[in-house]
Amino acid sequence: MANKEPTILLTGYAPAPKGTVMQEKQRLFGVVLEVEMRNGRIVGADVPGVTDLSKDFFRRVAVGYELSNGVEKLCEKVRARYWTSSTDSLIACLKMIGQRYEEGLKRLACGDPRTASLRGPQTTTRVRELRSAFQPQVARQA
Repeated sequence: MANKEPTILLTGYAPAPKGTVMQEKQRLFGVVLEVEMRNGRIVGADVPGVTDLSKDFFRRVAVGYELSNGVEKLCEKVRARYWTSSTDSLIACLKMIGQRYEEGLKRLACGDPRTASLRGPQTTTRVRELRSAFQPQVARQA
């Protein structure tokens, strides 16, 4: 089923865990997330280069989480449930993705995602406005 909401694709990379086959073959560990622009909800997740079981498990942990709540809670969730030699690399990737997500919102707030400055009080205010606009409408109680 196709997602009807506009989405963005975010990636993060970190050194592969030392002493693993991944380090010997790839040297980098990566995470790819598809995220709804409206609310930052993760709708797709991939971890290239790991087993299908690991990918599926990570998807179940990550999909549905809203990056608009910050990446730290997702990192805590991963640390609590993803007990592998690559956990630290995975969390480093998520932190990078969190930074890219915030930077993207700031650029979007400035009107030009390629060249806008990421600093200043107007940017912070506009990011808040964008987040509010992307948040789902709360149903009015009768």
